[in-house]
Amino acid sequence: MIQGHRKLIGAALVAAAGVAAWTCTTAKKPFWYGRDATVEAAQVDDSYFPFFSKWLSRSGSDPLTYIVEKAKAHELVIVGEHHYMKDYCELFARAVPEVYRKAGVRVIALEVCNAEDNDKIARLVEGPAYDVPLAYEIARSEDWELWGYKEYWDILEAAWALNKSLPAGQEHLRVVGIDKKMDFQLDALWRANKLTDAALIEKAKSQPDIYKRDDWIVENLEKEILGKGAKGLVLIGLNHSFTRYAQPKLDKDLKLEREWPRTGYILRQKYGDKVFQVALHGPQMSPQVVDKTYQGSEPVMSDLVERIMAAHGNAPVGFDGTGSPFANIRDNLSYYYHWQPRVTFADLNEGFVFVKPIKELAPCSWMKGFISDEMFEKSKVYYEFAYGRKFRNSREVDEFLASGLKTL
Repeated sequence: MIQGHRKLIGAALVAAAGVAAWTCTTAKKPFWYGRDATVEAAQVDDSYFPFFSKWLSRSGSDPLTYIVEKAKAHELVIVGEHHYMKDYCELFARAVPEVYRKAGVRVIALEVCNAEDNDKIARLVEGPAYDVPLAYEIARSEDWELWGYKEYWDILEAAWALNKSLPAGQEHLRVVGIDKKMDFQLDALWRANKLTDAALIEKAKSQPDIYKRDDWIVENLEKEILGKGAKGLVLIGLNHSFTRYAQPKLDKDLKLEREWPRTGYILRQKYGDKVFQVALHGPQMSPQVVDKTYQGSEPVMSDLVERIMAAHGNAPVGFDGTGSPFANIRDNLSYYYHWQPRVTFADLNEGFVFVKPIKELAPCSWMKGFISDEMFEKSKVYYEFAYGRKFRNSREVDEFLASGLKTL
């Protein structure tokens, strides 16, 4: 079973429990802590929260320090994000110079950039001045051609600023794209049977298989970082990041048919502890995303985490999932646990970072004028299909997206 790593870390769990127990003697110790036992998130009441808070005070660290420490200890740290969150992009941008100076990281890898644009990215981050038009060009080349979220592209500027500050002769930081260039808009229209032009249908059919994205992301991470013996920090969507967990794939009867390993898991199997995952706190998906007949309650894991963090003063914190009092908690009401009864918090969160409650996370800001006239001419059909309304020009699309609507 994919979660077999739990047996390998049993001793570590017990040891961690022993270290922490004496620091929490005045708080009610969770019965599942340090044992081969699981507990549903819905069953964890607030009587345990003081224990969690004391453990976090002793064993957690601020998020930036946590990421830097993990980058020191591993060749590749994969930060799994929930898209469009300004706070998380800003945290990653702040980490760029820190992991370079303190952890020896020399490559930043971004899902939102394509490998085909790496020469342009190198030109941008090595330029004598930060070339805003070139940054827009790179951003507009993202596969959805809709990623006009400023804070993602501020990461490129953070890398440029670092390189600009380095003394002559010192190795510079590289930034690489790890996705493959394809037209996701065309793919979406084709899969929704919205294409009528025979040439466009053939073009859509001939594109790379979108469901093999993890394979080419792995290939690019090996090519740019692991295969070169370099150290890297990656920003990627959460579902690609898991190193100890594979998502459920269901059969026609909505039963678990197999487990689906994504980027982080594939790399962990090949490179072991050289690869480490840090998951950023965010919402859980309902089983209904794949099972439309699901009638159960909404997931409660994220709410439990936030109640615990509120008891801890909502202090931003990063910590290892394994060995923590969170480790053996699970949530059968969440897509990530529902079909895999042995999956726990530690499987999904090798490392975990809480910055603030979900409702307080700020959305990314839109880059004014991101949708060009050329983009509008090409993508008008997609815009109207995706957003269910008519647009007259690029400015209307740009203003619509700037109003705060998430594009995916």
